[in-house]
Amino acid sequence: MQTAQDIVAYLLATNGGGAQDGENTAIRHAVIHGVREVMQSKHWRYHFGTGRFETGIVETVGSTTKGSARINVASVSGFVAGRIVDVPNFSSPVRITSVGSNFIKVDRLATSTSSSVKVRPQQYYDLPFDLRDIDTLSTRTVGTLHTRISPMEWQRLEVNHRGSGEPYYYTVMRSDVNPDRYQVRFVGTPTNAVMVSFTYRRTPKPIKYLGYEKICRQGTVEVKSVSGAMSAVGNGTDFPQDCATCYMRFGSPGMEADAHGSTSPFIMERRIESWVSATNVSLSSTSVYQRPGTDGVPIEATDFDAGVVDLDPPPVEAIDGNTTATYVTNDYDLIDTPLPALTRYAITDVIDASPQMYTAILSAAEMWYSRVAGRDYGTAMQVYNRDLRIAMENDTITPKSGHGSYGQSYPTSTSMGWQNNLEGDIG
Repeated sequence: MQTAQDIVAYLLATNGGGAQDGENTAIRHAVIHGVREVMQSKHWRYHFGTGRFETGIVETVGSTTKGSARINVASVSGFVAGRIVDVPNFSSPVRITSVGSNFIKVDRLATSTSSSVKVRPQQYYDLPFDLRDIDTLSTRTVGTLHTRISPMEWQRLEVNHRGSGEPYYYTVMRSDVNPDRYQVRFVGTPTNAVMVSFTYRRTPKPIKYLGYEKICRQGTVEVKSVSGAMSAVGNGTDFPQDCATCYMRFGSPGMEADAHGSTSPFIMERRIESWVSATNVSLSSTSVYQRPGTDGVPIEATDFDAGVVDLDPPPVEAIDGNTTATYVTNDYDLIDTPLPALTRYAITDVIDASPQMYTAILSAAEMWYSRVAGRDYGTAMQVYNRDLRIAMENDTITPKSGHGSYGQSYPTSTSMGWQNNLEGDIG
């Protein structure tokens, strides 16, 4: 797995630095901005994702008092200041100005006094936190016929919020609940639950830990089972609380866990699944060929295969490439200790990029290092543009798409699905 530590090691090699220079500020910023540069330069197919949300109606019971802007409600769940609320005895539409513990206030005064009235707030739907851009919404009933409108058009139409059936018009705006996310806002209020699906491009997690920080290397660890989960238990460690989805690399006995190309490269790495304490983190218990991506769910495994390196001769028989059996090097029960105590380690962020993008990321880091260090970056920019262009040209996962005839140079009636059973002539 390519990580930020590997890029730091590359820049240190190109600039003649050693491992002790991993705290070089210029190099660290070059890695952070170089990765960000490539991630934001294109809608990479590697970052495609899917999502969905379900529409619904939030409804509660309330009471109004003539001449008052206060509405007492049984529950304030689903009420957000700034949204429209549908309630009798008010000139429609009315907008929520504040939300209390058991009441809401609106921007108009009630025209009469009533109790046990239905109060229905307008609902918006937050999109994934890592969303960069989104495609058309689709549902089982309407398909992809939903029409996106601009926020200005949506504002003109949102007063017509007493819709019926499935909403048709929508816009995407910044969330009014979570400022770092986007949300879908429909025109109209759905009358029943509708599952809305969409595809989108996600934004990878920013680079923070480069494997050379003190909290990412201090102390030693022992890999063992803790309450049935494979864990790294530290001695003198201070694991950062936001290290989940990072990778922990383990060094050989008595050696540091440095990157590829060093004189003491790491011998094993595992994905950190969760932070338990400053001296304990849960790890993925699968082999290097089974571990999921940075946004996946760890694959369950009954055995941990990260024991000592198997120095026995490799098997003579051929390995079936079509087998679905799990890959294991050695079988170790969870009660055993795959890695001994006093093992050096390093925690680093993973580079959420395809292999085709990695060379462009290295060139981008070189270009940013020249900029940060105040050097001439003209040549570095040319190399980066060249590598980025190659990465874009190779950003494909279905090479035969768009060639027509389902990729068949010489299609036949059978391969194209035209073959029918013989039938009698039509006289």
